[in-house]
Amino acid sequence: MTLISIETFSQLPEKNSPLIKLNDLEIKFNDIVIFVEKVDELLTFKDTANLYLDLGETIQGQIFQIIKSGLRDIKIEQQYETSLSISNEGPHLDLFDWKHFTSSWIELKPIDKDKYKAESYSSSEQEKFPDFTETELIDYLNSIGRQGYADLISNPTYSDGSKHWWIGLSRVSIKVTGLDKDNNLVSRFINFEISMGC
Repeated sequence: MTLISIETFSQLPEKNSPLIKLNDLEIKFNDIVIFVEKVDELLTFKDTANLYLDLGETIQGQIFQIIKSGLRDIKIEQQYETSLSISNEGPHLDLFDWKHFTSSWIELKPIDKDKYKAESYSSSEQEKFPDFTETELIDYLNSIGRQGYADLISNPTYSDGSKHWWIGLSRVSIKVTGLDKDNNLVSRFINFEISMGC
């Protein structure tokens, strides 16, 4: 079970325009707070960058720019993923290792020279999720030692009848595909992990 705790990561020093470096690619994002396991990771990413957004931050609608590219004929695509989260009136458990809905990749067209705008998602898109039963969810929670959360599903306590769980956006990925110096078709990925807490 993967539990993401922002406190275990290092915040990048400035909010404005973090520069993400991969093997043969540099991309700058505007006005966003991200976390990494080590601050110097931005200098050492290879094919994939895994970044963690601060609570309340979003990649949706963000403008980003290809600053430097060793790839030719590049294509930029975006994909999103939803997960299930369970709330205990404050503490919450994000089930990143259980079921997910994963969208198709959609191509992003440049809005200016080397500049792109990340796609935004409607409420209905963010609520897409595979079918499941609450019994299945309870069994999974018990199997990973989360009986307290399983009890919340079994014995809901909200007077208005609302559930302790909800579906939300948990990851947005950017994929850059192009030809490298040896004419091989390669892809680079930037994954933005999203905290689902309130």
